[in-house]
Amino acid sequence: MRGRSYAPGVFLFEAIERAAAAGEHAAARFIAVDPIDENAQSFYSAFGFRPVPGDGGGRIYLRIDEALAALDEGQIWASQPVAIGVC
Repeated sequence: MRGRSYAPGVFLFEAIERAAAAGEHAAARFIAVDPIDENAQSFYSAFGFRPVPGDGGGRIYLRIDEALAALDEGQIWASQPVAIGVC
């Protein structure tokens, strides 16, 4: 992956698809994220993630069924590419 560019949502698409597949076996209903900073919070919020009620630590979530519907409808999409490098 060194020196290649990927759209920011590409990895999120993959994560949603994997979470949905795992949810079929483990009865998972949500994807939870602990964003590392405000930029990460904004990134996930743009894809529909919202704060966990009562959680003061900044955890956000998205229901798997909503995520899959958004993927199907094209609401979650890859925008501008981001360079990903390996050290």
